[in-house]
Amino acid sequence: PAADPFHAIGGLRYLTVRVDDLDRVVERATARGGALVMGPLEIRPGVRLVVLHDPDGNAIEVVQEPA
Repeated sequence: PAADPFHAIGGLRYLTVRVDDLDRVVERATARGGALVMGPLEIRPGVRLVVLHDPDGNAIEVVQEPA
């Protein structure tokens, strides 16, 4: 259900994309109708992630790791 937090729901339900500039991806996605659902979070030193919803409500996890 949409009322549950993203991380509380089990199962395969999103795509993960690795990027070089997480902040730029979030900026572009939200400017085009996407929504920030979770993050940005630093899950390990230098590894950041967000979860976005595209305009259709599909979840996309976006991760940036050090070069």
